[in-house]
Amino acid sequence: MKQIVFCFRNGPLAGIALLEHVQMALVAKAFNATVRIVLSDSGVMLASNLYSNNELTSQTRGYFKSLALYDIDEVLVEEESALNFGIVQTQLFAPASITNNKNLNRILRMADIILEA
Repeated sequence: MKQIVFCFRNGPLAGIALLEHVQMALVAKAFNATVRIVLSDSGVMLASNLYSNNELTSQTRGYFKSLALYDIDEVLVEEESALNFGIVQTQLFAPASITNNKNLNRILRMADIILEA
C-alpha cells in the first residue's frame, strides 16, 4: 500500500488548485492508500476556524471538516507555523493535530509519494 503525503503550504485563498489537491487526497484514500496531510506556513489556516466565509473558503472548510469521514490517516499541522499564526490545538478541526518538525521529517521520509499544493 502506497503512503502518500499531501503538503499544503498556501492558505484558504490559494484558489481552485487547493480544492483539486484536497480532492486528489480523497481519491487516493478511496483506493486504500495511506494518506497523510501536512499543513505548514499559511496552510495551517486550512484546519482552523480563523478565516473568512467567502464561497471558496466555505468549500475548502467543508472538505477539511469532512476529512475524518474519509478516514484520512493523519492531518498534521506544523508546530512553528501554528505558533506564527497563533493557532492552538483547540482551534483545529478534527482530526488535525499539531506536531513538531522531528515527527514531520519522519513522516516525509516514510512516504512513497509527496505532493505539494
